[in-house]
Amino acid sequence: MHTAPNTRVKIIMTRVPTCILSSFQAPQILHGHSPDLFVQIGSLTKTLTATVLTALADGGILGFDDPLELFLPAPRGTGITLRHLAEHTSGLPRLPPGIRGRDPYAGFDAKALDSVVRHLDTLVTAPAGSIEEYSNLGYALLGAALVAATATPYEELCTATSSARSASPTSPPTAVRQTTVPPGAVRTNAAPLDYDRRDPSRRGAVGHPPGHRPPRHRSACRP
Repeated sequence: MHTAPNTRVKIIMTRVPTCILSSFQAPQILHGHSPDLFVQIGSLTKTLTATVLTALADGGILGFDDPLELFLPAPRGTGITLRHLAEHTSGLPRLPPGIRGRDPYAGFDAKALDSVVRHLDTLVTAPAGSIEEYSNLGYALLGAALVAATATPYEELCTATSSARSASPTSPPTAVRQTTVPPGAVRTNAAPLDYDRRDPSRRGAVGHPPGHRPPRHRSACRP
């Protein structure tokens, strides 16, 4: 930015409602946020997906090292397992091909994911297990595989697993008291960003199974 000498520039900073959660102290609530508001948790949904994977493996429904093609119509020989997808070591790129623009995930629905799955061998950039590379695509595939393995909607898997983990006496305490997909009409949503107000539930989001509205995962912060 270039300005004339002695020119004062006023920068306006937008304050975003914020709630900082911790397992060792009370929530920090800033800039007009409220503990009763639901917020989109974005890629934190990956944590829920990985938790579902762990629960299903613990229950003997599937194994961490099961090959992806056991659940989805992926080509044989990629060597990609559920563990690789969860640990970001699948050798897959961060995003699927053709993702771009202001709303890059607008057209990435279940049909698009199916097409990617069937040509997965052409997208691998490294042998599975050889390197770490953060991959939204990998988690989209993992979520879809869990849905296929259980014949259960993604929302139900996450809700049931989250409820069970919260009720466990060994679970660490947090200030999150409810996670839902999507929040009921009686809930109030915190929507400081345009992305939230545009209702991304109408579109798929890479990193979460398309067609199952995972972008609407919301978490209530309650002390």
